[in-house]
Amino acid sequence: MKASKFEIGTLHEVCGMTAADLTEWREFNAMYQFVMRCILRDFSSAEPVVVYVFSRKQAEYLRSRLGGKIEKVAGIVVDKPVRCTHEGGAMTPAERKKVQYWREKMGKAGVCDVRLLPKITKLTEREVELVNATFERLAVEPTPLGLAA
Repeated sequence: MKASKFEIGTLHEVCGMTAADLTEWREFNAMYQFVMRCILRDFSSAEPVVVYVFSRKQAEYLRSRLGGKIEKVAGIVVDKPVRCTHEGGAMTPAERKKVQYWREKMGKAGVCDVRLLPKITKLTEREVELVNATFERLAVEPTPLGLAA
């Protein structure tokens, strides 16, 4: 489902679609086709259909296309995201390096918001949000087995 660099570049030029948009569209399209291969094909059937999905976003997509309701299944564990999630997408390697640098500065200065440090004018608003969110997450999560990072 992953697109080639050529495909991403072409779609971005033509219609402004990002790589994340394309990957999500392909995922949802494949999921929709799979779901439609059940009793939903028979329009005269009143039999209910239960579909299990991996994420709330998938459930909301199917509900928007097909109607119905979203129910949380008891016993399903919702994991925390491994990385900081941001509507702008995952961090680039350059952003990751910059965020790590500023997180270390925050730790040394003993502050919990990067805006309290001098010279933060070098950071974009997205980078400020990423630094603060990842610093907060790392400060709250215990280190496994008591080992220092």
